[in-house]
Amino acid sequence: MKIGDKVRFLSESGGGRIAGFKGNNLVLVEDQDGFEIPMPINEVVVVGDEDYSTKRMVEVEQRNRAQEKAKEDKRSLRQRLNEGTDDAEARAKGQDAETVTAKDLAADDPSINFEPQPQERRGGDKPTVCLAFVPMDKQNFSTTRFESYLVNDSNYYVHFTYLVAEGSTWSLRQTGEVEPNTKLFLEEIGREFRRRFAGCQVDRILTIEASGIGIACLAAPAFDHVPVVFAKKNKTKNIDGNVYLSQVESFTQGKRPYPIFVSKEFLHPGERVLLIDDFLANGNAALGAIELIDQAGAQLAGMGFIIEKAFQQGGGILRDRGIHIESLAMIDSLDNCRIHIRD
Repeated sequence: MKIGDKVRFLSESGGGRIAGFKGNNLVLVEDQDGFEIPMPINEVVVVGDEDYSTKRMVEVEQRNRAQEKAKEDKRSLRQRLNEGTDDAEARAKGQDAETVTAKDLAADDPSINFEPQPQERRGGDKPTVCLAFVPMDKQNFSTTRFESYLVNDSNYYVHFTYLVAEGSTWSLRQTGEVEPNTKLFLEEIGREFRRRFAGCQVDRILTIEASGIGIACLAAPAFDHVPVVFAKKNKTKNIDGNVYLSQVESFTQGKRPYPIFVSKEFLHPGERVLLIDDFLANGNAALGAIELIDQAGAQLAGMGFIIEKAFQQGGGILRDRGIHIESLAMIDSLDNCRIHIRD
């Protein structure tokens, strides 16, 4: 990692180019507006900006697939289903059963076996693969369930293995290949959290603005549409002073503490609260959320995260307190600016 490298942030959106270093642990990242953002060095990852031309690779892959298809039976589904009938009718008419006339081909439906070839697109020469969450009912966005897709927004063929963490073990959900510029359905993320917390009573879902809100809304419909409450970091005019307040030490902002708070009208004594968030790192935000729940006299039902950085202390601290933690993916290290996902 050196000055001028293009990087992106791991725990939040954004990135830029390295403008300098501050001490041994902080890197100064200049964003597109020219502002220098101090970030911990293990919270950024180098993104190569080389021109990864894949035209040749796609051509070779398409040729190989065409050769494989050439070995397959070229007859359409209709021809295969009518194989015995056509032979009998041909013999009754005194025709050769192997003869296929133009009329036979015209009557056949070529669309049955048609498979369009993957298409390249301009700007797709850099590998871009992401998870997308799609509402199942676009007319009821606040209550619908969401499906998760693996989106290959590039000209590459992407081989993938999709695993989900279950305690100390991993379960293989799916493995395969995604063609260029296509998407592949994985599963419904809300149902996965529901399965992980089966048997747990959940009255409310709590998260922290802003990145956790979308994920919490994905999970809520699977828990019988329980209310989603998010802790705010900045006070607005529509919130009075009657709030539960906690301080969180920000790891990404040089350990500068910031407040999080929830209006008392949204958390009540005796409720079972499930915390849902995107990342688990040092656990500071999770501990701050626990303090809000304690102040309200509510009970913590568990905590669910999309990604846990297992090389940091947060997961261990929370599990040592006997908290039910579920992380859908766990990163063991970011050594040499490479992401190592636990097998």
